[in-house]
Amino acid sequence: GCQLEDYAEESSASVASGSSESNPAVDAAGFTSPTPTTREHQASVREALPLEQARDVEQARRGLIARIPELVVLNQEGQRVWDLSAYHFLEGDAPESVNPSLWRQARLNNEHGLYQLTDRIYQVRGFDLTNMTLIRGDRGWIIIDPLTTVETAQAALDFVKQQLGDRPVTGILFTHSQIDHFGGAMGIASPEQAEKGQPSFCCRYI
Repeated sequence: GCQLEDYAEESSASVASGSSESNPAVDAAGFTSPTPTTREHQASVREALPLEQARDVEQARRGLIARIPELVVLNQEGQRVWDLSAYHFLEGDAPESVNPSLWRQARLNNEHGLYQLTDRIYQVRGFDLTNMTLIRGDRGWIIIDPLTTVETAQAALDFVKQQLGDRPVTGILFTHSQIDHFGGAMGIASPEQAEKGQPSFCCRYI
């Protein structure tokens, strides 16, 4: 027990000595600068890949119908549930500590709005960590994976209604059981509707 306590004290002292005040290599957030090995590796990735080609950006924006420039979703208490501006740090080139290919992928993921994928199939991106897909059925919308929270799902559906008109939701499909694929279901349908089977719910692994 004494040895563990001594080790904990030494570790705490080591962390404290690495603060930005005593170590200029540590920034205000407590992060150290990348090592030469890390810099060399990230530079080699940057040289090996066509990171400047615009095809992927064009594909990510294909089918865009509309977007909300400064997207913020609040709950009933006025607290921020989702704030897309939190990802503004992705603007510009990747820092030396980050794989430039992953940085570029994150920027592509940051493309947001309402998109038409093909005839009768649409997708809402950037209202959450995941995407919500909508199929225009004969009687209304079939929603695939209604996001993570009630608030973001409701905001996404409201945006769809603004752009494509108000249509009922006739079905909800969960592709799998992770929270970001079903957590917002009650923003699409009320508990009373769910009890009546309106809309119909379906869980399929696809």
